[in-house]
Amino acid sequence: MQTDVLNQSLRDKGNPYWYWVSLIFSSFYFLPIFFNPSAYSKTDISFSILAYIVFIYLYNLCTKAKEEEIYVPTGAILLLCAIATNFNPGAYTLFAFTAFFIGFCLPKRKSLTSLAVIFISISLSAFLFLDKTIYFIIPGWILSIGLYAFGYLERYERLHQLSKAKSQEQIEQLAKIAERERIARDLHDLLGHSLSSIALKSELAEKLLLSNKAEEAGKEISAVADLSRSILSEVRQAVSGFKQQALKGILSNLKKELESANFQVLIQNTPNTLPPKIESALTLIIKEIVTNTLRHSKGDKIDFQFNQNNNILELTVLDNGYVEKVKWGNGLLGIQERCELLLGNFSTEITNNKLQLSLNLPLHSNP
Repeated sequence: MQTDVLNQSLRDKGNPYWYWVSLIFSSFYFLPIFFNPSAYSKTDISFSILAYIVFIYLYNLCTKAKEEEIYVPTGAILLLCAIATNFNPGAYTLFAFTAFFIGFCLPKRKSLTSLAVIFISISLSAFLFLDKTIYFIIPGWILSIGLYAFGYLERYERLHQLSKAKSQEQIEQLAKIAERERIARDLHDLLGHSLSSIALKSELAEKLLLSNKAEEAGKEISAVADLSRSILSEVRQAVSGFKQQALKGILSNLKKELESANFQVLIQNTPNTLPPKIESALTLIIKEIVTNTLRHSKGDKIDFQFNQNNNILELTVLDNGYVEKVKWGNGLLGIQERCELLLGNFSTEITNNKLQLSLNLPLHSNP
């Protein structure tokens, strides 16, 4: 379940568009003066300019503020806009920017309450300082609702990204745990029996020496030396091959699992080395594909075709089972999400009632 807590300011890991280019819309503040300059005194124009400069300062503070810090600068903007309404009815434009900030910084209930406060501020300012209030209130409310929606969507997108990042972190942590367990099993299988043999042969050599059987003891010591060199060589090979064994080992195990379920399995062009993040995600993706195949496939043959081209890793999985329609459940959605987290793509296609799964992952942007 996605939390509604966002401890970020608008500037934190965000798109600069929102806090610079969006200021273009604040130029609407000057439209009444631009179209009818004779209706405004020099004092009105001067104060309008001064109010806009103060607004830019407060706007900058808002872009840096998090939830608990947003109330003061937005409150100051509301007060400033209320006063500016007496000199320039275009102030409704600046009112609406506070709606954007509260939509982004505050959780839903608090932001809706604050939006109501903005509506009240716009209405009171119109009734206090203007004659034709309807031409101020309605545009002010509409613009506030629009910018509030943009702020809320930006907040939702940030929360979604944080949720995905947390999920990816958990996936990587589980992959690391699984890898450590695999290494422990490999080392146990590799060293357990051999070290036991060394211990037994060493004890035997000691007993032979005590029995004045030096020649036989020498043979046992020589065997211990040979066994030690053999173990050292095997450990070096295992350590140098751990990265490759992760993906290749899992593919080998999954192939056996499919074959035990009477599938013919073809795996082509398995990559030798991959970035750790790609390799971890890819193993999970392939496991999910195999799980779906075992559960749902009506076929008896599956092909895994890898291709690495221009720093793009491509994987195509062909299933000869009869398929009419692909149902996107949690499995396929999970594969799609993992690909998107790595800036890749995932798709399904049915050709002649045969299912093809395709994914590509960029290698250069995923260290």
